Amino acid sequence: MSEDKLSKLQSKERELVRKTEQLQAEERQVHRVKEGYVDHFRRSQHFFSDLQEHFRKHEGSRRFEELSIEFRRQSNKLMEGFEAGSQALKKERRQHEDALDDVLRSKQRLRQKEKESDQ
Repeated sequence: MSEDKLSKLQSKERELVRKTEQLQAEERQVHRVKEGYVDHFRRSQHFFSDLQEHFRKHEGSRRFEELSIEFRRQSNKLMEGFEAGSQALKKERRQHEDALDDVLRSKQRLRQKEKESDQ
């Protein structure tokens, strides 16, 4: 009976370790994409600043300002999405890590019971 329980716990442990590692990889990927976008956003901001000087000297500065504001709004919206996704992955990973800790404690208790019953 305890061998069956131990086998089930080990199977659950492997599943949780695999899923936790997968979530960590997804977190790293989201972080890399976010960092790439942050870099792109900074370069775009410099580009907009340079263009703004040109449009101030000519008509169309109002339209340029509207486009600039919309770009910043959409960029902020995207960054919020990255952050929300990152937080959701972290939360899920923590839940899997907690479940893994529970499995490890259960295995330890089961082994302790077996050890005590052998004595």
